Amino acid sequence: VDRHIPVLWLAHRARLLEQACESLRSSTAFLRHRRDDLRVRVISGAGNHGHPTTAGPGDDVIFWGIQSAVRHIDRIEAWRSAAGEVLVVVDEAHHAVAASYRKVLRSLHLIGHDNPDRAHLLGLTATPTRTNPAEIGQLEKLFGSTFYGNPSVARLITDRILARPRIERLETQIEIEGELDETEQAALKRFGVYGERTLRRLYEQTGRDKVIVEHYVSHRRAEGEPIEAGPRKALVFAIDTMNAMSLRREFRDHGIWAEAIVQNNRGLTEDPTWNGEHIRTNDEVLDRFIRGDGPDILITVILLTEGVDIPNLDTVYLARPTNSRSLFNQMVG
Repeated sequence: VDRHIPVLWLAHRARLLEQACESLRSSTAFLRHRRDDLRVRVISGAGNHGHPTTAGPGDDVIFWGIQSAVRHIDRIEAWRSAAGEVLVVVDEAHHAVAASYRKVLRSLHLIGHDNPDRAHLLGLTATPTRTNPAEIGQLEKLFGSTFYGNPSVARLITDRILARPRIERLETQIEIEGELDETEQAALKRFGVYGERTLRRLYEQTGRDKVIVEHYVSHRRAEGEPIEAGPRKALVFAIDTMNAMSLRREFRDHGIWAEAIVQNNRGLTEDPTWNGEHIRTNDEVLDRFIRGDGPDILITVILLTEGVDIPNLDTVYLARPTNSRSLFNQMVG
């Protein structure tokens, strides 16, 4: 931006676009050359974002949702042609091996073309890997095998960028490893994740949800007590949507306000009220949880593994088992 090079920022979720845009707006004061004329635009399918037709050659930074970008390649190409030299940033870059990203990057001549000094590609991710080993090679081919500015987790904790986790193992007395068939064992060994049948068997173990909820209730600290006293604001990663609903019901039965965020939340409107509170959308649930005037428990399956900053969060329950280092780091992170 300092060098007046237009930037195209790609991400797969609207919240990621909004967070990046807000970060840019709050950091413009640190530019070496003040830019009062900086033009910034957010484009996606979300109703409060711009339409692809609004993108123009005068835009300095465009935060563009990948689902919208792949449907409007012509607009991307027109912007690229008018802009000349550009920087393309892929947020959560481990997703860049997907067909949608590859199509957009190919249209920008970042794949399959000699492209000296005209378009620069930068990938941002805290988990530069894939569960499929073949896709790791594709990532390295896109971004190179050298990851710049990739400090260790220990360094990030020392610098107070990441919180220092205190890990506690909660015994449920439920074992599933001995019940895996050969196909499930092979998938677990290769990808580090449990299959749907295995996870469903785990979910169907009645009493597991109760163990999780009773642990929270028995250790919950009072308002105003230090974090060391126990959990208060907790994020729970569930097995699937049905498990999220079950956990929400169990927490509420114990007098704890809990809400869930899942990809299709229509099934969660079965009882959307809590003491007169009426929250229906994922965005409203998350916003109120972050502000502190919403639920004490937020339950999700996969949606909050990336690009979410919740400063007031003090506890994470991993009710979704995994042997995948990538997924584990995303949930804990």
